[in-house]
Amino acid sequence: MLETVVGNVEFEEDDLYIFPEGLPGFEMCKRFLLWENPEYLPVSWIISAEDKDILFPLIPASTILKDYNPRNSHGNSAERVMIMLSLSQRAEEVTADLRAPFLLNSETKEGRQTILTDSKYSARHLVKNESYPNE
Repeated sequence: MLETVVGNVEFEEDDLYIFPEGLPGFEMCKRFLLWENPEYLPVSWIISAEDKDILFPLIPASTILKDYNPRNSHGNSAERVMIMLSLSQRAEEVTADLRAPFLLNSETKEGRQTILTDSKYSARHLVKNESYPNE
């Protein structure tokens, strides 16, 4: 069990995604849990199993942009494409980083955060209120 700022999270080792390269800025963390609590949906949390204080809110890319299609430079197929959110007290100030998607494969339990360098997408895409969870 992990005691985090978003609650106590129970998990099994099989629930973890392995990020072989870690995350940019957090390369030392390789094992992450995608925690999907119905209370927060459509927002999920990616939580480091090595350091419970390293966690980020994610949302399915299709919730933000229906036609979002980042090129996967690693060649692996991502079953799920998730986007990191920058949360705010005010829903109209929530942004999504479309330039650094999380690519998660549920079958292999491998994950990557890809940085799109030649992207048409914004790192501070304003999230419309209807995409943000009700408070």
